[in-house]
Amino acid sequence: ARARLDGGRAKESLEAARAATRLDPSYVFPIALEAAASMELRRPADALAAAERALALDAYDTACANIRGLALARLYRRDASEEGLRAALARDPESPTSHAALGHTLLLQNRPKEAAVHFREALRLDPTNQFAREGLMHTLRSRVVLYRVLLWWIGFCHRMPGWVIVAAIVGSFFVPRMLASLSQSTPALAPIVEPARILFLAFVVLTWAGTSLFNGLLLATSDGRLLLGRAERVFGAFSLLSIAVALGAFAASWWAAPSVGETLGRAAVVGLFLLLPISIAADSWASPQRRPIALGALVLLVSLGV
Repeated sequence: ARARLDGGRAKESLEAARAATRLDPSYVFPIALEAAASMELRRPADALAAAERALALDAYDTACANIRGLALARLYRRDASEEGLRAALARDPESPTSHAALGHTLLLQNRPKEAAVHFREALRLDPTNQFAREGLMHTLRSRVVLYRVLLWWIGFCHRMPGWVIVAAIVGSFFVPRMLASLSQSTPALAPIVEPARILFLAFVVLTWAGTSLFNGLLLATSDGRLLLGRAERVFGAFSLLSIAVALGAFAASWWAAPSVGETLGRAAVVGLFLLLPISIAADSWASPQRRPIALGALVLLVSLGV
């Protein structure tokens, strides 16, 4: 179960952990793995139940206390999450994972400054802690108010069933068209509908490509340059270039001749479109097994954009 979880095979890890628990229901370790695998599978309610079963056997198990806290945060029981994680830290103040878990809970409560303190402490205790590094990156990005809205949306997606997310993705393709049709059929509503359509499209783009784009913005800060890996810096720079092309072409289309303006408008759409393959490649690059798929998607979608 541990090997499968480390290898990114959370579903198989969960099956193995449950098999181990059936062999010895009093053994805490496989129950903790069951909880961790459930979190990886975005099943916070299952993770909470498993963590509480483990804590009933060993009330001082730090790993299970951390998972319980994170599961409570995902279920929007954030006060209980914070209370449990602070109790775990009181028992073991030198636990980098507990500091990182508390940081993520505070971040979900829109308290990025307090969260950053715990992420930095986790990294001081364990400079290789990726969980804390990712959290600190979130706090740096959340200096921009727009990213806080995006962070709320990501948290919402994490606690929603899969079909809700699929419906939101499908809706993102049809809503702009519906708004455009409404604007054309009722010109009096155009001053209201058109800005709403642009804002909706911008939010959809940020949902897919926000992390990579904000990584690009972090290149302007000393903390960002220190925390970003080489691939994150490269993909972040490409995201900024893509959005610059889109905004530049869109602005130029307003003053250009109609024939040229149409071409520039298409270039602006392509600039936004290219954010999608860049983001897919950036998200997949950390896993060597997924890099070929990421590169394939990048080449295909960039070709379509060109």
